[in-house]
Amino acid sequence: MCRFRSSNLDIGSIMNGKIFTRLSLGALALWGVTTSVQAQTSTTGEAKSGEVAQQSSSGLMQEPRNTGDTTKWIQLYTADGQPATVVMFPAPEHKTPTFGLSQQTQQQTSVSDKKSRSGLPQLVWGASFDFFFDNREYKNLTTNWSQSLFGARINPEIGVTWDGRHSLMMGVSLLANFGAKPFEVDNEIFGYYQYISPRFRAYAGVVPRSRMIGEYSGAFFSDSVKYYDPNLTGLLLQYMGGRGYVEFGCDWNSLFSKTTREKFLLFSAGRLGLGARQLFYLGYNLTMYHHAGWDSSDEPDPTVGDGVVDNVLIEPFVGVDFTRIAPTMQELSLRVGWINAFQNDRAYVGDYVTPGGVQIEAHVQKWNFGIHNTLYAGDNLQPYYVAPAPGLDYGPGLYWGEPFYRTDNIYDRLEIYWQPINTNMMHLRVSSVHHYDGHKWGWQQKISFTVNLGQNRIFNNKK
Repeated sequence: MCRFRSSNLDIGSIMNGKIFTRLSLGALALWGVTTSVQAQTSTTGEAKSGEVAQQSSSGLMQEPRNTGDTTKWIQLYTADGQPATVVMFPAPEHKTPTFGLSQQTQQQTSVSDKKSRSGLPQLVWGASFDFFFDNREYKNLTTNWSQSLFGARINPEIGVTWDGRHSLMMGVSLLANFGAKPFEVDNEIFGYYQYISPRFRAYAGVVPRSRMIGEYSGAFFSDSVKYYDPNLTGLLLQYMGGRGYVEFGCDWNSLFSKTTREKFLLFSAGRLGLGARQLFYLGYNLTMYHHAGWDSSDEPDPTVGDGVVDNVLIEPFVGVDFTRIAPTMQELSLRVGWINAFQNDRAYVGDYVTPGGVQIEAHVQKWNFGIHNTLYAGDNLQPYYVAPAPGLDYGPGLYWGEPFYRTDNIYDRLEIYWQPINTNMMHLRVSSVHHYDGHKWGWQQKISFTVNLGQNRIFNNKK
């Protein structure tokens, strides 16, 4: 659920007493008698009568908060057609569709004042924080290995915004691997252009990966990618409508040279709610990883750097969200999909292999306690994890998903968790995760805590 506070608006400060009194009485009468008041939707916080307004307290791209508050806004006009004031009324509690978007990106809307609408640039700042503890005890498994990942990452950024929708941002992502010298390795400078409108978003440059909104399972992206690869380099495009979303991105993460291979990832995801209540939905996830060669022209064998592996993974799925008819549940859903890979090692195999299998996800949550079970039954989705020739950086260099999907028949992931904090600003989750690779069990303990302050104007002078 995504709702917005609007209690910071001081109506009396923008109207003199006489006009305000008349308009207030008129607004109350109109609210009780008719719904034909003229309204409009814009990026200044105005909304059609009866709709949830998207207004941030800071006035610019502030991340919405799950406060449980909603507000109906009515834009009134004077006789000559000029905007007069905005009147707010409490709206009844209702559940709005989230379509599986992450807490950090749900309904992010650029809101600007008169100065920013004039095109003058304004300074903005933002910051986020990620803490993770991930202890993996997999000594009985053959598809994955034991390790402990423990650290934190802070991501401050600063930039300029103009016209209420365009921004240029730059920042640094600093990683502290606990047990090592803090902020010594794996730090990344990022900078990007962003365009944000009520339905469309575009990012170009070195973009924080947290901007992605797709519902990708562990077959596509592992937890390690989230911890240690915080940015994508390329392009990210998103469209969000009333019933769902579509996302497309390009992450060019390695350049053709004498020391590195050319590699890039194309990815896309979409979801569409069906019916009046959107009880049912359908969607897809898709990645295509191009793992190419390197410049070996100076080597004794100039062809040693040749070779391309195409790695395509697609998952169409259908699902049902029972919280539409059981609103007292925080989560109650079932999703069924088919994951299929199309992989071709052109140099060492010379033909496509097409492993696939069915994946079923069930999710239930009540009183901040939840169970999320993912069952995959099918072929090994990572047949080239062990390279067919020495010196090839396959394995994690070729596959972005969890190594558990190397199973030869079945993989089950059972997560039991407690999620006491889950707002658009903060998220805390404590999990006990149990993995079964078709032969033996492994155990994982996880704690994740995130803070996202959104993007805010440095100077927010109110007129």
